[in-house]
Amino acid sequence: GANMFFVKSVYNRSRFAKGGILTKTFGTYMLLCIAGAIVMRFVVKSSDITVFSLIILVVVFFRNYGNPLANETSLQFIYLVPEKASSKLMYAMLAGTYDTVLDLVPAFVIFCAVVGAAPLEALVWVLLFITLDFFASATGLFIEMVIPESVVPAIRAMMQMLLKILAVFPGIVILALG
Repeated sequence: GANMFFVKSVYNRSRFAKGGILTKTFGTYMLLCIAGAIVMRFVVKSSDITVFSLIILVVVFFRNYGNPLANETSLQFIYLVPEKASSKLMYAMLAGTYDTVLDLVPAFVIFCAVVGAAPLEALVWVLLFITLDFFASATGLFIEMVIPESVVPAIRAMMQMLLKILAVFPGIVILALG
């Protein structure tokens, strides 16, 4: 049924990633977190992870422009699965979130261990990363469905970025105000 969209993501990851887990995105997050840990531990000498976590949030936000959910729904194959549309979209979104968790969480845990961050604070940031990814995927899918394909791709990309930023803006304001 519809769970094949999630299973396909798990299968593709085990088939194409090194060791079944190491993707290029994982490598990017790991490199970023190791560099951040070195700077925080030896240069800044602080265990406050707020600034670095905000940088990771920005990376997660922009990485979401390679939206697997939009890629999945752009294929005609999605119409051939005899399930409710909501189930198919839910499993496709779950697959994208699964990939983000496997790519980001190990690197961020290593960062937090090296820096000596509070585990509860690290957990809250991880949940925020996952929530942002899920929300940006849903917003991206909505935008893909609303903006007609006849719009020039550059204009379409600018509209998508603007609408995603507007959608995430209330959360950014809440984060900034503390």
